[in-house]
Amino acid sequence: RKYWTELTGDHGTNMYFLKVSSLDVIPAVVEAAEREFASEPVPVDAQPEHAMVDSFLVAQGTILALVRGVGVLVLISITLVVGNTMAMAVRERTHEVGILKTLGFPTHRLMLLLLGESVLLTLAGGAIGCLTAYAVLSHGFSAGYGPLTNLTVRAPTLLMGLAASLTVGVIAGGVPAWRAARMPVVASLRRVV
Repeated sequence: RKYWTELTGDHGTNMYFLKVSSLDVIPAVVEAAEREFASEPVPVDAQPEHAMVDSFLVAQGTILALVRGVGVLVLISITLVVGNTMAMAVRERTHEVGILKTLGFPTHRLMLLLLGESVLLTLAGGAIGCLTAYAVLSHGFSAGYGPLTNLTVRAPTLLMGLAASLTVGVIAGGVPAWRAARMPVVASLRRVV
């Protein structure tokens, strides 16, 4: 390292690769490298390439697990927000639901109308999000580190995003739609918003 630093002026080099003649000599080379630099202020950790790659992949797996966890939390919070929005929308339309029931609309049709609104809203939001992600990442994005070195959006990812928005719409709008559609006509017309 001393010779490399004098030659290049690079003080930041922290990894060197040694080429060996065969796989059998790797343990001896690792032991010799660690013994040679044992008295240095910075400890040397010599290891075969496969061990280094394995430890690097474990670190990347932790980062990917963290990103997935944040994604799940965001999806749960979006479901709660959409559910609250749909509950308010249905509550504001209680009189309309009562009038439609009075006119002869069956319960299942009212439920489908209210659920359709929720699904349409979430699919529109999901489509806008997927198109934006595709526009931003269609030519690739590099954060320069580990699993984020080359981000692109593929068709299966876009389909998963649309499926997630459809699921959020059904889950968030299902309960308010079911309650409103099953409410008696008199109760829905009498209810003050």
